Amino acid sequence: MKADKGFLLIDSMLSLAITSIICLALLPMMQKMGQNYEDSYNELQQYREFYVYIRGGGAVHEDEHSICSPVYCIKKK
Repeated sequence: MKADKGFLLIDSMLSLAITSIICLALLPMMQKMGQNYEDSYNELQQYREFYVYIRGGGAVHEDEHSICSPVYCIKKK
């Protein structure tokens, strides 16, 4: 019985360490995924607004770094 108590303590500490490592790895990844989602959404929203403006008959100038009109300008990444 005394030998089992030591094993249970080591086992519980090991499982706590593994759980902590998993959580510490997953939380930053989830945060980064959320940030990437927001960035992509904002970029798509800019392109949608620009497309609506173009369909309305606006003039467009495009170069390597941006797409510009008299009202909107979108910088390419």
